[in-house]
Amino acid sequence: MKQKLFFSTAVLAASLACNITANATVNKSLVIALDGFRADGLRNGFTPHMDSLINGTFSSGYKSAYDPVAQNVFDAATVSGPNHVSIMTGVTSAKHGVTGNGDMAGGNYGTYKHYLTQLEESNSSLNTAYLYTWGTDSQIANNADYKFDGGDVSNTVRMTNIINGTHSDTNWAQGTDPDALFLFLDDPDGAGHGNGYNPRTLGYSSQLTKTDGQVGALLNAIRNRPTFANENWEIIITSDHGGDNSGHGARRPAQWAIPYIVSSKTAQQGQISGAHNYDAAPTALSHMGITPPNYMDGVNQGNNNVATSDVDLQSGLAVKLSFDGNLQDTSGNNNHAFIGVNSDHDPIVHNDLGKRGGYVEINNHGGGEDNSSYLSLGNPTGLSMGDNDSFTVAMWYRTDGDSPGDPVILGNKNWDSGSNKGYLLVDNNGGSTGLQLNAASAGEDRLDLQTTTGPSLKDWTFIATTFNVDGTATLFTGGEDGILSWVSRDAKNVGDLNSVMPLNIGQDGTGTYAYNIDADIDELAIYSRSLNINEIAALFNKGEGIGVPPITENNL
Repeated sequence: MKQKLFFSTAVLAASLACNITANATVNKSLVIALDGFRADGLRNGFTPHMDSLINGTFSSGYKSAYDPVAQNVFDAATVSGPNHVSIMTGVTSAKHGVTGNGDMAGGNYGTYKHYLTQLEESNSSLNTAYLYTWGTDSQIANNADYKFDGGDVSNTVRMTNIINGTHSDTNWAQGTDPDALFLFLDDPDGAGHGNGYNPRTLGYSSQLTKTDGQVGALLNAIRNRPTFANENWEIIITSDHGGDNSGHGARRPAQWAIPYIVSSKTAQQGQISGAHNYDAAPTALSHMGITPPNYMDGVNQGNNNVATSDVDLQSGLAVKLSFDGNLQDTSGNNNHAFIGVNSDHDPIVHNDLGKRGGYVEINNHGGGEDNSSYLSLGNPTGLSMGDNDSFTVAMWYRTDGDSPGDPVILGNKNWDSGSNKGYLLVDNNGGSTGLQLNAASAGEDRLDLQTTTGPSLKDWTFIATTFNVDGTATLFTGGEDGILSWVSRDAKNVGDLNSVMPLNIGQDGTGTYAYNIDADIDELAIYSRSLNINEIAALFNKGEGIGVPPITENNL
């Protein structure tokens, strides 16, 4: 046990100030792990405190890097155990050996050490604390000076008092100056199990707001420290998993996507690409002056690989079809749509009553004609889908629910097998909330993303998918309720999606798939790059998604 000194609150400010030289900046670390916090919870919930980190307004001089489609551990079940260990050790399940909630005590913590252990071993004078609200986390071996198992509310108060110097307990004397802190909050997961992991569910979204308030209490305590001006706090926020319906663990898309935020005076402002929750440990170590071990799977995030968060809806625009009475491409690239060669009749292009202006009606809503009408774009100029290419597809979609099977909304592959080369957007259930993104560069590289908590497709629904060159694929859905939700997963194994087939609208690449959509489409846009979260939100808003602000301005 370190020798701790007790201070009265009356002399706390003076005692802390004496520890800082006139020109020194002291690095401090706070890692917050949230259980069951879906990535799209930050987009739709009232979370002003975490938003202030994201948009760089937490405090003067602080900037933030943010990944709205970060990923958790892929080599274990989407449950807390392996992900908690990965967050704290920086390695995936294959190394630390924890595969579920029942084998955490047997993790290989001697070889793959908790990051707080590594900090203590590098400098035993550092003051470290480890607070958690799930008792099983006590099985993760670590050498933190202070450890405590409590509830979310009580541990938030406890951590706040540690930050402001008023907490006193065994192994933590009042007035101890903290260096590296870890806090785990559990209640979002309980709300998901009880109400459904869905940003459209009040019971879940209201808990995210409560959790954000707890984060806010910690941020206020940091700002109010008498030595704050001479400190550089790095604040990392991530999650172990998302969820769908009322559960998780089945390794499904809504359970993989999580938020990742890193804020400090040395972070770069913008959007991170390709972050994982196990980046937390190496990022915290680096901030505290420790080179992360080479064995770590995670990487230091926050001051590298940051993309712009600006909105530019013209850059990289390859195709823009507004369907305002015609099939003309208004992007300037002359990628006009045309009637598919295997189409038995022409889709109807309307002048008005679309989401914005006109729209195209595919298959005439079951008007008695042979249901095989579709449009084609051929192979659009300026749009490549190779190994090193990113792209985005966005549109507004509506169906009356008469489509049987799994009809294709847009795609360039043979849908007889999902392992065929190319990609597709698919209406799984003809009007329910079920959408699917399928992509494959080869049979063993198949990727599937399905939505389970989106809006009803019988109303105008915003659909977008992004493929990022870093290997992340995301499927967004937004309804007229103004809620934009998404699922995402690491897709590094999926390479070249260029098939020899045309890109068709309302059919697969062959133009002869057995099932055909019975639907309306408007405002189809295709980009030769992956749009950032603010650009996706802007497309959603321009389609009158009731004017929901970008993620960096999320104030309800």
